[in-house]
Amino acid sequence: MKVPINQKYMLTITEAYEYFGIGRKIVRRFVAEHPELAIHNGNRWLIFREEMENHLKHYGLGKIDERNQQNLDRNSDYQDFQYDDFDFGS
Repeated sequence: MKVPINQKYMLTITEAYEYFGIGRKIVRRFVAEHPELAIHNGNRWLIFREEMENHLKHYGLGKIDERNQQNLDRNSDYQDFQYDDFDFGS
């Protein structure tokens, strides 16, 4: 039985970038800059889905295109998501 991605407690990097509709590099950089939002398990990172949702809700994602907005609306429990500019330290 496969658990829907929006009900998973932890997400892989691939699941996270598909779920949040952002790039793989952005997710990797985000995890590197916020290690409290993920754990390193063997050779992979597992991201706490709700913690990352809350963090992104608070700080936003920066520039979001229409497709990513639709992905977040469809995948997220948060319909009042705020997209403030978020500095990933680049």
